[in-house]
Amino acid sequence: MTDVYLLKYIMSQHGDSIDVLAKALGLHPRTLQAKLNAASTPREFTQREISIICNRYNLNGDDLMRVFFLKPDPNPPPSVPFTPPQ
Repeated sequence: MTDVYLLKYIMSQHGDSIDVLAKALGLHPRTLQAKLNAASTPREFTQREISIICNRYNLNGDDLMRVFFLKPDPNPPPSVPFTPPQ
């Protein structure tokens, strides 16, 4: 399950919007928004999309797990800490 809050935080740290990331993934912005909108029908990211996101944002293995595979915190803090790679 994708931690939408953390992914959006990482996007914002890189200056990316939904439109910018959607273009990088080859998706329509509405399709990406649907993947990020966990309140509606959940749509998971493909391996290809996860790979593009990891490369785009230089995510390490721990970050990859936190964003895409661990259960997200239901009450995230206003600013989720993220440690960019050295």
